Amino acid sequence: MDIKEELIYGKGWVLVDVDKPESLDRLCQSFIHEANKIVGNDSILNINDFIDYLLTLNDSEANTLKLKLIFIKDLALNLQKSFIESTIKLTGHEIFLQRRSHVMFNIPGHTQPSMQHIDGMSGISPYAYIIWAPLHDITDDSGIYALDQHSSMKIMNEEKQNGYVMGNAVHDYQFEPLQMPYGKAIIFNPFVLHGSIPHKGGLPRIGITNRFQSRLYPLFLRDSDFFTPCNI
Repeated sequence: MDIKEELIYGKGWVLVDVDKPESLDRLCQSFIHEANKIVGNDSILNINDFIDYLLTLNDSEANTLKLKLIFIKDLALNLQKSFIESTIKLTGHEIFLQRRSHVMFNIPGHTQPSMQHIDGMSGISPYAYIIWAPLHDITDDSGIYALDQHSSMKIMNEEKQNGYVMGNAVHDYQFEPLQMPYGKAIIFNPFVLHGSIPHKGGLPRIGITNRFQSRLYPLFLRDSDFFTPCNI
């Protein structure tokens, strides 16, 4: 089963390898350079320094920093180019791309970093795919988890019968975060339940996520402010 079949008819998510490692390295270098400007700390020279810096922040400070980091120019495009072959297999060269990547932290001791959800609940196009990549090796339970789409829909249907969503059927589920080396990404469809859990590891985790889709399909609710046309 190829990547597109797996995302549509299989479990709904796949792990992919970086196609252009040099692009991913440039993305990380640009991220650190711009992050230095934002935090005003010239001692942050690499991703490990940034991880150490995150340990000094409280919840409010970390959330404020995330909001500022989404304005780093070309972060979304550079992430997509790093995994360009996988992107082309799924959507071709002409795509709608999320205007600004979301930078996601999972800092030990902080509150829930990313509540479990499916992107289809947020007005994202049902034709969009989501890519999430860490900026460093993940060897503990600080990474993202993703259920297969059959289990995801089963939970959603159980909750629908009870008249609510994101209730006990979700919160009681035992999620298993993925361990991923730098240079891998997960791509999933908008019907896969995913998120991250508070972890007991010693270090924060940093990940970047985009949404993208073929321009052959409509965008529905969030077309004007969320996506931009792009050729890759």
